[in-house]
Amino acid sequence: MDDMRPTDDLVRKYPYMTVESEEWKRLWRQPCPLCHETLLDHAKQSDMDELLQCLNRVLQGEKPETVGGSDRMTCIKCGCFISRAALFNQILESAQARVFFKSKETENQQSDTAYVPDDFETQFVGTLATLFTPVIGHDDVKKIFQYALLSQRPVHVILEGPPASAKSLFLMELGRLPSAHFVLGGTSSKAGLTDLLLMYRPRFLLIDEIETIDNSKDYAALLHLMENQEVVETKYHRSHDPVPMNTWVFAAGNDVREIGDALLSRFGGKEGVIRLRAYNPQEFVDVATKVLILREGVQENFAGKVAKATLNLGSRDVRLAVRLARLTQDEERLNEVVETLRRHR
Repeated sequence: MDDMRPTDDLVRKYPYMTVESEEWKRLWRQPCPLCHETLLDHAKQSDMDELLQCLNRVLQGEKPETVGGSDRMTCIKCGCFISRAALFNQILESAQARVFFKSKETENQQSDTAYVPDDFETQFVGTLATLFTPVIGHDDVKKIFQYALLSQRPVHVILEGPPASAKSLFLMELGRLPSAHFVLGGTSSKAGLTDLLLMYRPRFLLIDEIETIDNSKDYAALLHLMENQEVVETKYHRSHDPVPMNTWVFAAGNDVREIGDALLSRFGGKEGVIRLRAYNPQEFVDVATKVLILREGVQENFAGKVAKATLNLGSRDVRLAVRLARLTQDEERLNEVVETLRRHR
């Protein structure tokens, strides 16, 4: 697939014509938001073939809205499903960002190059109004995030807490913001953090399990981004001109003492760490129920049953509740799945 370099007018009118094979490759290197396996190892071959066919039809001029087929892509690893439409939109957004910034490089503009959609302000304001709605309590922490998001310059925030705390839920909510990109610490080196930053140009970089970053290049790239608001690309042992990037970094970890003093200082040192306690059982049921209702569209009665089933499995992880809800549509199937999980523990 040749690299298309259409005019700005054409890009605005037909952004879906700018998709490259590289967008597809990078997309499938990303981790599944539920089981964290790379998407390339995640979906059935038939699902991948169908999505490729959709992509080819768009490259031939068909509008994305007309792409049909089932939206459920079943995971061969964890049994959940991921949205074909959501993945397809990621490809298109990536293509739009790439073409936009190539044109900026051609013009030799050294301004901020974090990807901002045309309707960023509208999306941002609309999302901010309902941000953190499923998070029960922690009103003071919500305000810190809101203050950071409204700051004129990047402010980085880090959360610490056990798996049953709200830290991952905060990141899930922040992932709803326009131009936000999520990475799992230990998987960032598979594609290379620098490559991911240059590809997606996120305004908001969300890092879960930040203490698991063990690649020195990723670590250095993150330090440089947070300190200097720029990314330096190195190819063939040569460094290229830095790319300005005003990016807010929001991170979470189980034990931030493991991330090192240099990185911790970018968040304000140990005094800047926000430590969250674990939810008690009733709080977890309430939180998981709200997430399923507000973010997954599950009916209230069934959402409560899924939340309690998750707790009965010995887990207080909202992502497991989401997984169970997506796997099941009724109480009978929920009981079947729960029993299967119990037998195979």
